[in-house]
Amino acid sequence: MPPNSVLTTLSGGPEYRRATASIGLLAAVAMVYLGGLEVAARVLVPVHSALTARIRSDWSAAVRFGGSPLPDRASFLVVGNSLLQAGIDREELSALQRGNAATVAVMPVENTAYLDWYFGARRLLAEGSMPQFLVLCLTPADLVSNLTDGAVFARILMRPADILRVKQAARLDWTTTSTYLMASASAWIGLSTEIRNWIRNETVPGMPELAHYFLQRAAPFPHTDVVEEIVGRRLGQFATLCAAHGCKGMVVIPPSLRDPGVLAALAHAGRAAGVPVLIPVAPGELGQSYFRDGFHLNERGADIFTLRLWEALEGISHAELPDELFLTPAGPTSPRCPRSTPAVQC
Repeated sequence: MPPNSVLTTLSGGPEYRRATASIGLLAAVAMVYLGGLEVAARVLVPVHSALTARIRSDWSAAVRFGGSPLPDRASFLVVGNSLLQAGIDREELSALQRGNAATVAVMPVENTAYLDWYFGARRLLAEGSMPQFLVLCLTPADLVSNLTDGAVFARILMRPADILRVKQAARLDWTTTSTYLMASASAWIGLSTEIRNWIRNETVPGMPELAHYFLQRAAPFPHTDVVEEIVGRRLGQFATLCAAHGCKGMVVIPPSLRDPGVLAALAHAGRAAGVPVLIPVAPGELGQSYFRDGFHLNERGADIFTLRLWEALEGISHAELPDELFLTPAGPTSPRCPRSTPAVQC
């Protein structure tokens, strides 16, 4: 380019103005595009995605939960992952509560574990949820996991103010930490995984049914001493959080095909932390026919677990809860128990 052209460009000539206009147009198109994605993620996805709509509805109900004007009506907010979602028959649970002295609400978010729900509980309680009992429905593997559900966790469960605590607890690098922070502010970034899953399920016929044939394999557990140390520390942390907001922490272990061999360690950790550990259905009590994929209960299994969990919680609502409590059936029994029989005796 001749020297006079450079001077013309730098001094605000026509070439300079065209370059400036092109950059401005590109920036405007990018902003409109990104803004459209954000609006779609916030407005359209909840309308068309049943999973996203369910989580939004459950979260709204959980934030308003508790604080009942009836002091003699115990309230239990049960949070967990897909095992809770598959294991609870909501219609049956609603019917069981009619005319009783306990209120139970469930808040499942798929692919979550302890860290997701420790920070999720911090957000729920900070935003106004006031249950009398906050219940973690997680497997032993979930209780010792160091993982979170990525950007979905950051968007749905994490408070932005907790980002440095999350970084330390989940051992995140700075790149992942910055992604979490952006996901907490942007629905498009935070829900991108769920959006892809929704598109896949809508475009590939039978995808949800096909997923049940890919059986999951449980990871090996660490030694019981390690489990007891990790879970004891975490349940102590969880108990402190609950006490600071005037509620009581509890843990429910969902049904499984096999005994993981660490339940005694969990019981000891729960007693040490003052967090009751409930096992409404003993490991191995329900056979393969009650599970759809070896982990998630089917409708038959959900009927049993819903009833057992309700009976256990209803029993607690009628009595003062001791600091140390470990409830579990004595051993494998008939899958169904009369409703008059306490779950801990089934």
